[in-house]
Amino acid sequence: MNRLTQIWRILTGSSRIALAKVLFWIALISVSLIEPWFAAPAGMVVGAILSAKVFRATRRFSRAAGVFFGALTAYLALYIGAYMFVIPVLHIFTVPAWNYVPYVAVLFSGVIVTFWMYRRSRGTRWAQVLSYSATWLIVIALGAGVWFANNYQPVVKWQMAASLDPEVMQTLPQTNNDHPRLLPRQTARDMISFANKDNTLIPGDPHLGLDQDMNLFWRSPLYWKGDLWYNVAGSVETVVTIDASQTNMHASPAAGKEAFFLFGDRSWIAEAAFKVRHPFSQPSQAVYWKKADGKWVYLISYTSVRPTVTGTMVPYLAGVMEVDGHGWIADHGPKAAAELFPNAPLYPPALARRYADAYAEWNAGFVAKTVNKSNIMEVSETDSKDQGFNPAPYLLTFNGLGLQEVTPLEPAGNSGFALKAVLFQDATTGYPRIYYVPKEVVLNAPRKAMENVHKADTETDWGQRNLAEPRPVVSSTGKVYWLVAVLLKDTVEHPDSHSLVMSVLVDASDLSAYPVHNREELNKLLGIAPVKPASSPAKEEALPVIPAQMEQAPAAVPSDQKALPVMSSPKE
Repeated sequence: MNRLTQIWRILTGSSRIALAKVLFWIALISVSLIEPWFAAPAGMVVGAILSAKVFRATRRFSRAAGVFFGALTAYLALYIGAYMFVIPVLHIFTVPAWNYVPYVAVLFSGVIVTFWMYRRSRGTRWAQVLSYSATWLIVIALGAGVWFANNYQPVVKWQMAASLDPEVMQTLPQTNNDHPRLLPRQTARDMISFANKDNTLIPGDPHLGLDQDMNLFWRSPLYWKGDLWYNVAGSVETVVTIDASQTNMHASPAAGKEAFFLFGDRSWIAEAAFKVRHPFSQPSQAVYWKKADGKWVYLISYTSVRPTVTGTMVPYLAGVMEVDGHGWIADHGPKAAAELFPNAPLYPPALARRYADAYAEWNAGFVAKTVNKSNIMEVSETDSKDQGFNPAPYLLTFNGLGLQEVTPLEPAGNSGFALKAVLFQDATTGYPRIYYVPKEVVLNAPRKAMENVHKADTETDWGQRNLAEPRPVVSSTGKVYWLVAVLLKDTVEHPDSHSLVMSVLVDASDLSAYPVHNREELNKLLGIAPVKPASSPAKEEALPVIPAQMEQAPAAVPSDQKALPVMSSPKE
């Protein structure tokens, strides 16, 4: 204790002023790590303090100036070194360490119980030894149980399914057919690349977003290339936007012309700042979002784990990190983020898919899955690699629900193709809902619908086509369809081409297939009156990029089939 006291006195001195100085330096360094924009002014403060001391001692301005720039350089070098080398290494250990919380809890409980027994020990020494031994045998057994619960995947999936516990819906919600999603991700990625005129910029992976009128758009940042000498911070120049409800694919680089970010979500600064602020979480998707006041931010959702009653650590959406164009960072919990950014796709699709897989397999409980082998489902999708683009869940808007991540489920195995249930997860909060198809209603699941897409055009060489994104479409009368994107298969001449040839609307009842080349044809098939096309996200120049398409076939109107009751949209 005396040695610790001496060290403290050496560091702080004996006065409150010395202690304040130590706290000042600690605050200066820690704030620089937590807020990256603060590093440069903090370095200037350090340089100014040291240069003032040198000037007061030597009265030489040149020496003081040299100390200022030397101190600034050294401070930034230490800051950059910590961001690039120290923090990433620490984060590798802190994230897995959080998974060991149940083990620590079991061990700590054993220590507490042992100490309590020692303080209240009664009886012979043998009785005490037996009590202590029994306590630690229980601790070891609990530790082994926790290890099993976190490393045996069936238990992990069972606990994930139990923790999901979706709300059962009595009616099937109607898709927002005024703002459909016709443009698949692969084609949107191509169009964003075609719209990029600057060889110093590279596009990112597109993600879906919503504007104030509930129109769906694909958005992608344009990053400065990493080999540019002036791009030390990983900046973002602009955000490109494409209307997801149109097939003419007007890419609009001008829509996000004010969306400049000093450092983007891929920069080493953003990655290190995240790891400092969230040592027990993993970053997920980044969404570039235009706020109601017109300012652009990007939102990084992050996930962590929490224990269940069995000690299994299951993943969940822990929060959202907001970064503006100047580098200001703010953290929000899931609930606060949902209020600040309504209808923003914040819930990670990869997390939604993990829960969908777990729930499909273990929804009926442990006994039903392991003993009875009943009520086991799986995500309905094809196993073909050529058709495995952008797997479920799919982001769609529904009347009364808003933006949802949708996963269709069918009976497990290759013997059942009927749609059994549809899992909905709120795209902002992750709140789960599920709709079970009534026993008296038979609907084909997407996997079977994709096998019947060829009915839409018997003259097409379907061997040269890829099928992608079988999305549900529910009409106002309760009719259920699957809208499948038909893409041009990669060729030797165009190995990275995923041009949209057309979409096919497949009736889930009788598997009738209808070609859809544009929004107007889809409206006609669904019996919707012509609507005004969604406006371009900005009035600035919109660049039309039109891939080669098939000749449009006349749209056939589907016959009426037995329909499901649908959820009516709430009145304004």
